[in-house]
Amino acid sequence: MNGPIDQEAALRALRAWVAALNAYGNRSATGRVMADEVVIERGGFGAERGRVVQTIRGLDAANAWLRMTRHVVTFSADEATLHSQGRGWSARYRLTAPDDFCGGGLWQFELDGHGRIVRLQHWPDDLPDGP
Repeated sequence: MNGPIDQEAALRALRAWVAALNAYGNRSATGRVMADEVVIERGGFGAERGRVVQTIRGLDAANAWLRMTRHVVTFSADEATLHSQGRGWSARYRLTAPDDFCGGGLWQFELDGHGRIVRLQHWPDDLPDGP
């Protein structure tokens, strides 16, 4: 919802989301950026590209999902791509891992009146060597 949420608030939320991802399920970091009733929709790769393949509901489930990330994976956001999109915001992201692996995709998110994420869509790019 873009009403009272401005670009600065969206940027703060984006940065807090990246910090939560890189905290690998630290409940405090996740709770700072996500509303209790958050819904995350994760998109698929390859033949499932553009389709939601997983829906995660609630802060506890979101935190459990983040705990599954291997601690060698690092996320970053391309803050220059942050822009208003309908009722929410979107920005490109990048992830890196050992052996020079790089990936990326698009996050689309909506914020509540407190600047916390209430809905996030996680759309990964296809992997360079296929799914």
